[in-house]
Amino acid sequence: MPPDGYEHLLETQDARRVAWILALVPEKNPGLWVTINVVMLIWSSFMLVTIFLDAKREFREQFYLFWSFATTAVWVAEVILEVWYHKSASSCRQIFELLVAAYLTYASAVTLWKKWTHPGKDVDEELTDAMISTVAYFYASEETLRLLWYAMTAD
Repeated sequence: MPPDGYEHLLETQDARRVAWILALVPEKNPGLWVTINVVMLIWSSFMLVTIFLDAKREFREQFYLFWSFATTAVWVAEVILEVWYHKSASSCRQIFELLVAAYLTYASAVTLWKKWTHPGKDVDEELTDAMISTVAYFYASEETLRLLWYAMTAD
């Protein structure tokens, strides 16, 4: 059942689109988000290991730039879906998380663009970013696992 304020949309020609978006909301489909967050956690852990072990900086930087942009974009999508779903009941934490995620995605896109336009310039703070992302996706995985547990035990 859609949250308050969305029922009228299900009666229009946009019903399929709204239903499709609702199916992506973490609270409505926690299994999907457990999978996504665990994949992001594994990828972040792999990125962390790559930073330590890869002596060839060129591959590492390209991999890092793609990873950084992709992981922050996934984070933005997850938070946008949560804020959209809760509409007027969005908490300050969700709004703040959305702003931080959007800023980090923007910063990743700018770094990606700078690296492509100036290939000799080093990317700073790879290790810190990878550690923060690994911890963040560990937390996100735990949070969505809890949502999945609640959904399974509520039935």
